[in-house]
Amino acid sequence: EKNNMDLNMWRWFLLFVTPVALSAEMGVDEFVADIHQAEWAFSGTPMVCTLRHEIPGYGTASFEQRAGKPLGFSIEAVKRNPNEGKALLKEMPPAWIHGARTAEPVEITLARGRTPVRADTEQSEWLLDALKRGWGCAVEHDDWRLKNRRARAVVSPVNFQKSFSEFQDCVSGLLPYTLEDVRFKEFRYQSGQMQPSRSMKQELDKIAKYVNASPDHYIVHIHGHTDNIGRRSSNRKVSDKRARQVADYLASQGVSADRLKVKAYGESRPKVSNRTAKGRAANRRVEVRLIMGGKTASKKR
Repeated sequence: EKNNMDLNMWRWFLLFVTPVALSAEMGVDEFVADIHQAEWAFSGTPMVCTLRHEIPGYGTASFEQRAGKPLGFSIEAVKRNPNEGKALLKEMPPAWIHGARTAEPVEITLARGRTPVRADTEQSEWLLDALKRGWGCAVEHDDWRLKNRRARAVVSPVNFQKSFSEFQDCVSGLLPYTLEDVRFKEFRYQSGQMQPSRSMKQELDKIAKYVNASPDHYIVHIHGHTDNIGRRSSNRKVSDKRARQVADYLASQGVSADRLKVKAYGESRPKVSNRTAKGRAANRRVEVRLIMGGKTASKKR
């Protein structure tokens, strides 16, 4: 109820104080959505949750949280920033709260390019908390469009709460791990073991969930290997059976069959020497790799 009252007051304030009036402050051009433009857009998958807000004339502000990653805030500008610089992140209390105590502005580095504003996790959480309380927040810096002037981009709290609620639900459903956690797995086998163990299945579950949730088309390459004990033909069959058991388990977890590629190498590609029991144990393995678009999945995702 309090949040609704705060938002109504913001609407009243912005209805009478337009961006043109706000920008009249000496030396500062202020960019802010008025009552008819202040909107928040939510989008989300099990991989990434995003809140976006258009700042007319300046760019698009975004809060984004990816699977296994912390919250981030950025602004993609309408015009490219040609030089690095400094900016201040500020809280903006509603105009009707007189004498409100605000935190000290936080200084950040402005980057070159179309995404000059990037806040770290702590700063992003601070800005999000201001919006949750019905406050606005702003980024202020030397205007790279006009000399001897300042620019202030205001992130409005108007119409924020509904999209934020959807964002919260999305974040609670994000996968708790990243591509780097699942892009390559090596499973070692005891002599004579064919079925994946319980601990192996737990890791395979992660791979299946990631592949099924990702908007990218990953191919799961499953390679079986053995030590050199026994006949080569028999070892090839053993490596094939182990790899296919892994593929069958991933298929049972919803991974499409056309994404599963199995190869059996038997003893032909030892990881280490087979001269010792330790070496042979290392060579009895199934390797699982995620491949995207014909290339190994990028570490940066």
